[in-house]
Amino acid sequence: MAVATAAAALLGGATTATAAPRCAGVTGAPTPVARTGGSIEALAVDPQGRLYLSDNSGAGRVLRIDRPGEAPRVIAAVAAPGGIVVQADGTLLVGTGNGQAALLAALLPRAGVVRVDPATGAVTSVAGKLGMANGVTRDDAGNVYATSLYDGAVDRIAPDGRVRRAWASVPTANGIAVDAARHQLFVTRSLLGAGVSRVSLDPPYRVRPYATAKGLDLLGFPDGLTIDPTGQPVVAAFLAGEVWRVTGGGSVCRLAGGMPQSTSVAFGRGASGFAAGHLYRGGYDGTIYEIPTGT
Repeated sequence: MAVATAAAALLGGATTATAAPRCAGVTGAPTPVARTGGSIEALAVDPQGRLYLSDNSGAGRVLRIDRPGEAPRVIAAVAAPGGIVVQADGTLLVGTGNGQAALLAALLPRAGVVRVDPATGAVTSVAGKLGMANGVTRDDAGNVYATSLYDGAVDRIAPDGRVRRAWASVPTANGIAVDAARHQLFVTRSLLGAGVSRVSLDPPYRVRPYATAKGLDLLGFPDGLTIDPTGQPVVAAFLAGEVWRVTGGGSVCRLAGGMPQSTSVAFGRGASGFAAGHLYRGGYDGTIYEIPTGT
């Protein structure tokens, strides 16, 4: 992620020597639970507690790990994979084109979203001509949303496959998740006022700031995010090497640190494997960590 490593040079003079405090009630360190040997861009867990990962190393691939401590299995080849979503039927939605070609997204949108069948490895196109598909999510109505870091677009794919480029605009849009309870999206801003925005899913689809990092965290490069059981964003910070929680008042606290190149976070599901009640982090270091949450 070349743009992330350049961020410190771009913003280096704009910070003070402060960073987010440790979240109240959270103790302990992150625990390694799996090693992939790849560059993990995104995570998702299915109802059986199986962890799916998009690996941006080499030509690109989608991996699966059935339980902590096991080695990953290759499910499918996907070029420059980005965000990943588990659908109700067990298939995956995976962003593709999440690379440097997306620098020209505004002029030549080449990214897309594909459907992956984990049982067979079959890959089929869902939509093309997207900006980047770095982050991908799906709402209850079947609309799919994909972010484009370089041009700040949130693209929307309707259930019938129609694409609306730049449906919403969030500067340096990166991670994305649906907050179904409040009928909105949370989207991370990696640069240019690093933090989290929210986008209404009701017309006129207003974009509003939700949280803005302060001090050294302006260089943290918020990347992927998920939503915790209380409805608040949990964010992987790539340059900070941390996982943050955003509170209802829009302030940021740190759940864990010391994990360079953190890209993604996901809560577990089900009763076994990567189970419900546990938070997991992926990154370009290839290691999957369980993150303490204090609950």
